[in-house]
Parts: sequence; structure tokens; C-alpha cells
Amino acid sequence: MTFRMLADFLEERMGSHQFPLNPDATSPRDLFSGCALHEELSKQLLRDIYKRNRCHHLDDEIRCDFTEAVLMDIRNGLLANNSGMDIDKYNYVEDVCQVVSDFFRSGDPAAKLPADVQSRPRSAEIIDINRYRLRRLKWRA
Repeated sequence: MTFRMLADFLEERMGSHQFPLNPDATSPRDLFSGCALHEELSKQLLRDIYKRNRCHHLDDEIRCDFTEAVLMDIRNGLLANNSGMDIDKYNYVEDVCQVVSDFFRSGDPAAKLPADVQSRPRSAEIIDINRYRLRRLKWRA
């Protein structure tokens, strides 16, 4: 599986508000087509995955162990932040970890998507935030 496939999978699963990718990108510098919700963290994640896998092109192969090591480093860095942890960033990294895990477990993710999903243009999507609402309700109790 390639770096570009992972980036496309992240955009498909997490939404273009998290990973607004440029389909015509030729290098990691021009991979984002706009501003992401957690832009610096998103760029850091993709940049570190690219570097750790020793990629030279967007279509280079990536390895699961290298990619998960990057996610673990970033996640542990957020946890070790002494000045306080941003819970939104932590939840974001947890979501990315889950999507990356799904990516490597699924084999070729593009082959598993229905044909109508592969052909439809990307647009705004409704995002399920029940997990966040549930946590908020528990906090108020």
C-alpha cells in the first residue's frame, strides 16, 4: 500500500475538513489543498509518516510498523505535554489511529469501496459526533 492510498483513505474516512487533499499533488508540500481543522497536526502526521517510511514519492510503499510508530510518538507527545492536553487533538489522533489501523487491516481499501462511492464527487458530509456528545453528557452528570 502506498502513501497516497493512505492519504486518500484518511480523507475518505475522516472527511475533507480534516484532510483536504489536492488530487494533483506531486509532493508532500502540495498535498493539502486547503486548511484542515487541525492543520499543523495533520501536516505533522503525514510528514512524519512520509519520512519514517523513507518515501521519495507519494506513490512509494509504506509499512504498518513504521506508520504506527509515528502515530504512537505523536500520541505519546500529546500525553506528555505538561502544560495541559488539548482533548480535541487527543481525540483526533485517536481517530487517526483507528482509521490507519483499518487501512492496514483492509488490504486494498479502494477495492473494497462500492462503485458508487468511488465515482461520486467528494463533497461536504455529515459527521457523527455522538461520541463527543455522550462524553459531554457524562461530564455534566
